[in-house]
Amino acid sequence: MKYLQDIFISNLNVTVNNGGFISIHPKTPWSIDLHTFNQNKFYCVTEGSCTITIKGKNYVGCKGDWFFIPANTPHCYEKDASCNFEKYWMHFDVYPTNTDLFSLLELPYFVRADQETMEIFELYANTKNQSVTDVLRIKSCALLLLAKYIDLSRKSQVLVKSSSDERLDSVLRFINDNLDKSIANETLADMCHLHPNHFIRFFKLKTGQTPAHYIKCRRMDTAKRLLEESDLNISEIMEKVGFEEISYFSKQFKSFYAMSPREYRKYYEFNSLPVEQQRALK
Repeated sequence: MKYLQDIFISNLNVTVNNGGFISIHPKTPWSIDLHTFNQNKFYCVTEGSCTITIKGKNYVGCKGDWFFIPANTPHCYEKDASCNFEKYWMHFDVYPTNTDLFSLLELPYFVRADQETMEIFELYANTKNQSVTDVLRIKSCALLLLAKYIDLSRKSQVLVKSSSDERLDSVLRFINDNLDKSIANETLADMCHLHPNHFIRFFKLKTGQTPAHYIKCRRMDTAKRLLEESDLNISEIMEKVGFEEISYFSKQFKSFYAMSPREYRKYYEFNSLPVEQQRALK
């Protein structure tokens, strides 16, 4: 499972688009007809009740119920008109966008929120998004809420619902062990006893990436780690991650990290120094 965690956790990014806290008077409607939405939604009810229909199934939400509606999932909702209705809410994207992480985790559509959940939502709702630190706090809240939702769904140990984990683990292990070599889709497909075209679809379904993109990401990540942790020169690192030309390797590395391998090593070494030494060198 380590390799699956490497895919989802090392590449995971979250962007919060909108959200906060809302209190709705009994006479004010909160409803929407059946529709799909291209962002993920969190709704956490703190007062009153509502009915949320997700993929044709009705869920009654009361105080403490926390709903998760994945992007592009058909749903509709309506609050109880007899009482005040309050909720925390968040609309967010998860990247890479073609990674169906939530389906792979088999997350339920709702859980019971705990006190820690409410505290995270409160911190998020009170952050104004007016500064760099606000943006970081909001992103942190989103990641914490994702972790909490997985914990509360009691699915935190389930990474993939299919029985084909073993085949994928073998493929990912092979890739990781052979980054210095040319890796053909046909070779990986043979390991899974699949036609190459079927294998590409299988791999993308499980990881959210094509084999080629996954291999490229692993090579760049390994190169970055070697620049940080080893004394190998650029040519040696290039060879260890399967490149033959320094100019092409540098171009690919820069497309990932916005600086060349040489620039990145200098940047990393400088920022690893104690603050006093950094100031002396400036």
